[in-house]
Amino acid sequence: MMKKKLTAVTELKNKGHFDFMTQRLPRGPVDERPMEKTVGLDDMLVKVWGLVKDENVGRVGIHGMGGVGKTTLLKKISNEFLKPTHDFDVIIFVVVSRPASVEKIQDVILRRLGIEEKWLTGRTEYEKSTEVLRLLKEKKFVLLLDDIWERIDLTEVGVPPRDNPKKSKVIFTIRSVEVCNGMGADRVMKMNKGNNDLNSCISFKMLKLD
Repeated sequence: MMKKKLTAVTELKNKGHFDFMTQRLPRGPVDERPMEKTVGLDDMLVKVWGLVKDENVGRVGIHGMGGVGKTTLLKKISNEFLKPTHDFDVIIFVVVSRPASVEKIQDVILRRLGIEEKWLTGRTEYEKSTEVLRLLKEKKFVLLLDDIWERIDLTEVGVPPRDNPKKSKVIFTIRSVEVCNGMGADRVMKMNKGNNDLNSCISFKMLKLD
């Protein structure tokens, strides 16, 4: 009798039990960057977006003193790719900061491209560079590098050259115009915080490098 009761209880439990299979949704081309509503960046965003669509421009540098909104602008640029108005395969956002680390940048890029952590463990910087190059050459990408303080050799990272047939883009923010030029930017944009604007709007100028 007791055995029958236990069996009945088990059956009742099983009736209320469901096995759920969770499946990770495919990752889209861009991860949304959380940010608050901004003021005064629309004109600059339009200018940068024009360069994104310009196939003759591979690298864009945005420089200016701290606090003028460079990071915020880069986040807005990233979120602009959430709209289905582009043909890029993947958008990669990397916070560089200092001291700059080529390997750290490589790891962020490779994770974004689906490389598992166990592959990264124990790999040399050269091996990672080779893998970054192999994967990025297959895609039309946008690489957003935020808060650069010193020159970074993107070739060492594994980033394809500016004249790549996929017409990919590298956009970075930086404080020093000298370092900005050293990064090989095709266009340099300067951000200034307006002193006379109540909303501290951002002014800009765009330079074309020879």
